[in-house]
Amino acid sequence: MDCNQDECITPITPFDKRIFYKVVEFEELLDSSNLTIQDQINIALSIKENYHNYDAFIVLHGTDTMA
Repeated sequence: MDCNQDECITPITPFDKRIFYKVVEFEELLDSSNLTIQDQINIALSIKENYHNYDAFIVLHGTDTMA
């Protein structure tokens, strides 16, 4: 896996492709039980701002968020 400050690239897949991706972390890491509606809106806005730059998005969060 190759990474620079902005983007990472996977090794070539069996389909002769490489996947370009970016990891974004918000400034303040929160316990998922303390996630507010505004935090969820901030995640959605981040996706909206980058919507045309990527084919998919993965949002990772703690299990307390699912409750």
